[in-house]
Amino acid sequence: MTKIDIVNSLIKKLLNKVKANTISHDDFTNQGCRFPSWVSPRVEKLLMITNAKQSYDVVVVVGGSGNFTNVMDAVNSAPDSSRNCYIIFVKKGIYTENVEINRANIVIVGEGMDATIITSSLSSAKNGLTTYKTATFGKDTQTPFLPLLKDSDS
Repeated sequence: MTKIDIVNSLIKKLLNKVKANTISHDDFTNQGCRFPSWVSPRVEKLLMITNAKQSYDVVVVVGGSGNFTNVMDAVNSAPDSSRNCYIIFVKKGIYTENVEINRANIVIVGEGMDATIITSSLSSAKNGLTTYKTATFGKDTQTPFLPLLKDSDS
């Protein structure tokens, strides 16, 4: 079993628990489940809130019924500096865009790895960019329950 298989298995278990809204943070950790090390304790607590919808700062919806229709606009709406997490909820759909995050404490939450997909196709070979600039998201981005895909030939 590869590391990605293990992570996918843990995410599926977590999503099943979250959908049912039947697990507390203590139950989650007592059952041997763990968030990845890059998820801060503060974000862990946010993810374990049963009615997390009330905690979102903005909502992104492809069809336009949210605060924004693309993720980058939602990121740009975050305060330049804040000690609090700015939580962006991205509804199901496919979002084709590069998201560059130059602010601290941004948390992007999707509706699940099969429902909310953010993808990009920047290529260092095609666009004359460094590999660093071709990532779908910048470094240190927290995106629980959200796959980040890159479609590129380089």
